[in-house]
Amino acid sequence: MRKYIFLLIAIFSIEKVIGQTNPYTGVKYPIEYLSPYWNNIDSKTRADINSSIENSIKRSFFNYNPAEYTLILENLCKVIESDKKYETEWISFMDSLKQISMSDVPRSGLIPLENQFLLATINNNRILEKAYPAAINFLKANTPPLLQYSFDRANYVEILKRYGFSEIKGEGIMFEVLFIEDDFVIKEIKKNGELLKKYKQWLNNLSDDAYGFEFSEDRCPEVLGREIIYVIEKLGKSDDVLAKESAPFIDNIRIFRYRPPADDSPLRVINGIWQGAFGDTKEIYFLNTYSNYNNEDNKVTGKSKFVGQPDRKYVQMVGNYKDNGDYFSIEMVEQPDTAQWNGVFKYQINKKTRIIKGYWQSNNGKLKRKFELKKISEDNW
Repeated sequence: MRKYIFLLIAIFSIEKVIGQTNPYTGVKYPIEYLSPYWNNIDSKTRADINSSIENSIKRSFFNYNPAEYTLILENLCKVIESDKKYETEWISFMDSLKQISMSDVPRSGLIPLENQFLLATINNNRILEKAYPAAINFLKANTPPLLQYSFDRANYVEILKRYGFSEIKGEGIMFEVLFIEDDFVIKEIKKNGELLKKYKQWLNNLSDDAYGFEFSEDRCPEVLGREIIYVIEKLGKSDDVLAKESAPFIDNIRIFRYRPPADDSPLRVINGIWQGAFGDTKEIYFLNTYSNYNNEDNKVTGKSKFVGQPDRKYVQMVGNYKDNGDYFSIEMVEQPDTAQWNGVFKYQINKKTRIIKGYWQSNNGKLKRKFELKKISEDNW
């Protein structure tokens, strides 16, 4: 998720399908596969784990993907009900996921399926609905299924050939697909010899650290462990032979601590979403993406729109940043750069406060606006 370039496109790949319905039943609470494990943990440790999970959610909803929230849905509900601001942040989170789903990155078509899996979990859990009615009703109303952007589940063979496996860490989607599909997708894999060979090779490589789950203060090891247990148990109880054989390999996935980039690095500071006053009368919603892990270039992409405008009003931007010690200075050119009422954003991002200050001027020179924006969402690392 950290490498996405947010682009709006109107043409979708052949793997995406329009008009499908939610195919999932989701995760039912209490979670059968996790109960024996969870019941053996003492009450103090449970409280510490729940506190750690909820603090990581509060730092950013981006710390977990929609499917992962099915395993910590009670914690999510507690956060949603703790402060109204988290409702606003959840809506922004869903808006960002929609933009990713409309792009052409490897997980774009998977995110809608994860959203549908989460929505099915939200809709089919009377226990949580009774305990957290306000949160559940809010999540039902504000977790869009994004059906029109989903991968076509009938075309998993081609999807996984293209996106399932990658030598680049974090880009393959095989584990995420197994989590929401379990033996359904394994039966699809067996239909194609080439894909089956790739899948078995992937299983054999799972003990390698490159396939491990990295935890941090923002991504709790407990959540990652639950994912692994859930997939192992689902596959192990399947009637499919290959599914059963896959479970021990999944158990080889390691969980280890991840060292994030420095807090003042461009990856931490520049990526994210801002909102605030634009001139005297309007508010602007601003999104930056800096996607070079190795800091080998200074390119930045982004988009903006006024608060309340529909998504089709987003204006794409491209530009560059310069490191000036305590802040990054950035110049972003709206696209197309020849349109007279498009213009140029020139601003600074304070590395500590993450506040943006700057001005925008139209290409024809007739409009100039100052703005100051507060960061409302930051990617997790």
